[in-house]
Amino acid sequence: MPPTERENSERAQRIQRIVDECLARQVSGQIVSYDQLIAEHPQLMPELGEALRKLELIDRARQRAREANDRN
Repeated sequence: MPPTERENSERAQRIQRIVDECLARQVSGQIVSYDQLIAEHPQLMPELGEALRKLELIDRARQRAREANDRN
């Protein structure tokens, strides 16, 4: 039986909490292993993996902006 709308919503909320926690940890200077997060939450794949890929893109953009700012 396919997941209900409520189950999909709860799943999306769990993924968002993990991503928010990951982002907060990164902003505080911690190194976060996306592979470890995926291993800890395989039941949330592939959506968690997609969310973490987006977070990685944001992190790379933030690093590039910081580097460009440091050069100026």
